[in-house]
This record gives sequence, structure tokens and C-alpha cells, in this order.
Amino acid sequence: MLAAMFLPGTFSGTLYRRNLKIEAKLLLTICILNVIPRRGDKQEVRYPEIPVLYSLLHGSPRFPIRYLIMNHLWICRNKVGRSIILYCRIITGLLKQFKAITSEDKGAGKRHKPFDIQRMGIGCTYDQSERYHKLKSEGQ
Repeated sequence: MLAAMFLPGTFSGTLYRRNLKIEAKLLLTICILNVIPRRGDKQEVRYPEIPVLYSLLHGSPRFPIRYLIMNHLWICRNKVGRSIILYCRIITGLLKQFKAITSEDKGAGKRHKPFDIQRMGIGCTYDQSERYHKLKSEGQ
């Protein structure tokens, strides 16, 4: 699988995105932008993505979308400190397609206090003139 997706001689050790062949690099970019949200580490290819990329490029082995979603949800559930759900756009699209949610449905509201620079906290002062904004912190 690695030899089919990476340039010759570049698939040992750390797997970098820059060493992928053009087709695999394009598919991985589409997946990262639309399917698998990543907060960091966008320079390397993760090992769970390799069989999925290979399957997309060659048509086999086939992975059911249910398997992929459940596998990644299980990883998210068991990994300490992980706060994102992978495949969230696909799950939302499937829910909309089968009319489980509609455009009128709104998500749960989160209590939010609007940001006000005048009330930044103890020890901070804010001054404003026609040309400048000054924010001073006293000992912090």
C-alpha cells in the first residue's frame, strides 16, 4: 500500500504528505478539508488513513462507511483529551438526507457572555483615542 501511494524511496520512517504521489495528496487534502477535521499535524500521514487512501485510489479493499464512522467514534471516545468527532460533516449530511434533522432544527445553545474589552479583568486598563487603542496589564 505504501509503495502505491508514496514516491519511490520515501515511505520508510515518518510518512510526510509532501512525499505522496499527486493523486494521493489530492485525496488526502480533500479528506482533511471536508471529512476529517485536524487541529494540527497536517504535515504527516497518519497510519489509519493509509488503507482508506489506498481504497479510494484503487477501489479495493472496500470499507463500509459505517465501519469508518464507528471506528473513529470509538477512537474519539477512548482517547483521553480528544474533543473532536471525526466525520462530523458526513454524519450531518446523512442525518439531513434521511430527514432526521431539518433546516429549522437548531443546535443546543451555549451560554455565551459577549466579549467586552472594557471588562477584561482585574489589573487591565484600556484607553482609546482617535488614533490608538492601549491595553495595559499591571503586573500580569
